[in-house]
Amino acid sequence: MPKLKKFTAFVDTLFPSEIEYVQKNNSYEDREIIQILERIELRVGEPWKGIEFDPSIDLRKYSKLMASISKKLKERDVDAYFEWISMTNYQITVDSISPKEQSRILKEMKVFEIGWFHMDSFYRLVENYGGYLLRRFRHSDYAMVQAFLDRFRAAVSRNRNVEEEVNELTRINAFAEQKELEKTQIEWLLSAFRDKELSKKNRFHALLAYFMYHIGQKKWDSLFEPFEELEKELFEGDFYSRRILANIYANKLIICNSKGDYERAAYFGFQSVKHHTEDYLYYLNNYVSVLLHLDRPDEAMKKMQETFPMYKATLDQSRRVVFASNYCRCLNRKQQYAKCVGFATRFFNELGSKIFQFKWHYFFRNYFYAQLKIGNTEQMVKINRSWKLAERETSGKFNPHIRALMLAAEYREIKLSGEEFFKQFRLLNGSNFAKDEDLVVLMDMIQKELPPSV
Repeated sequence: MPKLKKFTAFVDTLFPSEIEYVQKNNSYEDREIIQILERIELRVGEPWKGIEFDPSIDLRKYSKLMASISKKLKERDVDAYFEWISMTNYQITVDSISPKEQSRILKEMKVFEIGWFHMDSFYRLVENYGGYLLRRFRHSDYAMVQAFLDRFRAAVSRNRNVEEEVNELTRINAFAEQKELEKTQIEWLLSAFRDKELSKKNRFHALLAYFMYHIGQKKWDSLFEPFEELEKELFEGDFYSRRILANIYANKLIICNSKGDYERAAYFGFQSVKHHTEDYLYYLNNYVSVLLHLDRPDEAMKKMQETFPMYKATLDQSRRVVFASNYCRCLNRKQQYAKCVGFATRFFNELGSKIFQFKWHYFFRNYFYAQLKIGNTEQMVKINRSWKLAERETSGKFNPHIRALMLAAEYREIKLSGEEFFKQFRLLNGSNFAKDEDLVVLMDMIQKELPPSV
């Protein structure tokens, strides 16, 4: 409804976990507000149903509820809390901190608990404030600050040591060094996540490192239980920020995708792109891949077109290559082959040999598919010869998408006899690639679309 456009737009930005937290901490007694909340839960949890809101309810109640939800979530938002810490640190450093903010520091010290998400950052803030007090001879407040620092020094020191170890294990895992993580180190990451004496920030980063390792090893089963534990704490309001929630939904997409549960993966992908972060393009790429697997290219295209400004601006070439490859794949699904070739040609001319540092095979198999469909086989042969793509595919142990496409191109260019084509094609087609659905479709297309003489 037009009158509820702003409220509906607000609801559509919410995550299911946010609504679950609001519902668990619901103190509303007004029956109509409770009814609105129930419809919010349905709309967010089952977006495909297009649940609408009752326009006969007083619009002021919608405004009141929107403000209340925003306030309730902001109070638990660890990113908002870190923003306050950062700003207050700045104010202390430039000698501009107000009495109100000083009072808040002292108040936060009284309720401080080991395990706070930004435990270490708050401790550093108090250290900074202690120096501020010392230089102003404020003995009473300084003594209170020193007592706080002494009381929690050991816990914070241990937390910092754990942070260094988590970062080191993440570095080893992320950059694929020859040294691999040992079983005891992997188990330690999980135990760090479960350690309530550490900051929730460290615990979350330990879980991410644990997740990264198992994704790399394709060991999915080990991921389900810890993510259920994390969700439980999220629903209680811990670990909460929209940035973290987007990351969690993106990771759940990966888990569901690995299980072959593509509909569920698409649901989590839809949730993961509700909030823009530095990792948005990565989340979108994964979401689009799932949508294309489900043969929903229109949805994928809409999301990608909305994201083009971010794609053009990012400095992360790896994510740009995947985005460009997905875009080509999407255009192919929509049978816009000439447009795909034009886009891919410009992209390859821009990136050049740098593309081979990233997912080059995914890019070229979509690029060459479009080239073959519009009969641009001479260009395929030229590019393959210049960059030795078929050889790279073989040495990289990729499934033979490019080799199959090049067989078709070379036959059309009369560089292969029908007999030789059949011989090589049967060798490729006879390989055990049944799990590669795209390759099965490609092989079928080649057999159907080559001239009858073949």
